[in-house]
Amino acid sequence: MKREISKRNSIYVRLLKLLALAVAAAAVSFFLLWHAGRAVIHVFGRGGVYWEQANERYIEDLRQYVKDEKVSSSDTEKLTLWVKRHKPVSLQVYKDDILVYDSAYPFYDRLKEENIHVDYYDWATYYEIEFSDGQGVAAMQGFHLYQLYNAFVISEIVLSFLVFVAVVMFGIRSTMRYIRTLSEEIEILEGGNLDYVITVEGNDELSALAQGLNDMRVSFREQVEKEARLVNGHKKMVTALSHDLRTPMTSLLIYSEILGSRKYKDERQFWECVDKIAEKTRRLKHLTDHLFEYSLLSEESEVELEAPAEFRDIFYDLLSEMCGCLEQKGFQVKTSLTGVEGKAAVNSEYVMRICDNITSNILKYAEPSQPVNIETICYDTEAGFLFRNQKRKLERKEDSSQIGVQNIISMVEKMKGRCEVTEEGEWYEIRVLFPLV
Repeated sequence: MKREISKRNSIYVRLLKLLALAVAAAAVSFFLLWHAGRAVIHVFGRGGVYWEQANERYIEDLRQYVKDEKVSSSDTEKLTLWVKRHKPVSLQVYKDDILVYDSAYPFYDRLKEENIHVDYYDWATYYEIEFSDGQGVAAMQGFHLYQLYNAFVISEIVLSFLVFVAVVMFGIRSTMRYIRTLSEEIEILEGGNLDYVITVEGNDELSALAQGLNDMRVSFREQVEKEARLVNGHKKMVTALSHDLRTPMTSLLIYSEILGSRKYKDERQFWECVDKIAEKTRRLKHLTDHLFEYSLLSEESEVELEAPAEFRDIFYDLLSEMCGCLEQKGFQVKTSLTGVEGKAAVNSEYVMRICDNITSNILKYAEPSQPVNIETICYDTEAGFLFRNQKRKLERKEDSSQIGVQNIISMVEKMKGRCEVTEEGEWYEIRVLFPLV
């Protein structure tokens, strides 16, 4: 049975919702981390411990550089080289309270001519440095917060992405667990355990797949059981026929030995033996014909149906011949055949074999003194016939092998119809129904 899947339960819709939720969670995380980073930067801002420690590190590095390279206050090339190595730093150098170097001013040689005096601002920090040409003052402005800001932004992006991944993984964990469960259960089915029921959870594509696997499992199991029953029935039938064949063959051997050894008393007994041999030979032929027909029918997998034709055109002539044959054999036939509106798709050869088998069964097993009833059966989607007769008391148990009935049932089923056999006391009924097109 096909499992209906609503759009809101579809994996695509659920995944879209999950991605939207993950994006929202990542955005909220980034927003919170952004404000937390701004607060941290505000705490460690200008004038704070972080700012002072960073300036101290840079100024100590500059003092060591000036000492090692013997840099003078007017050596703009070396000072510029140091500034380039420390990009987030702006440097001004004063000699005798006159600005002699400014890393932000491209025309270093003209600074002395401009005679710019130092202005000591409260927000700036000034450090004394011993140059090779004497003591000077350096004013340093480091863009330390810019580095801190970049570090925080990168961290916020990475953490927000991890939140996005975590939400997605958390959302699909149940789906992945269900997929693993299905994979393990499919391996159980592959091992041959067709009684194991596949777990069906939810109402999405995966649950529909699981339901389909369950339906396939049930169908395959029924097919295996059906084939096992057919094989078992075939073995039983062959065994029964072998037993039935043994009795007339034993009788043939006995009568043949009597004739061969000339142990018969007179000519009358001689012809009695000949008649018995002929009777048993016909019995053997009858049984071998049934065996051949049953084996042939069991090997046929599919039957090709002909184009749909009117129900009356298919069956009524064959039923007329059947009635005539039964009446010639001394049977009284009562018919109640009504018109059937519709067409049926059948195999003509199978239909003739079915009629022959039914006729043969009536001739062998019906009571001749009682009428044989043939009626039309018609439902909404199918139509067929009912054959009803009183059973004749059999002289020997082995007279009935039930092969003909099994052949009828098998041929009807191969034509997508159904056959029902009913025994009520002394009465025997067989219904043959075909689907209407």
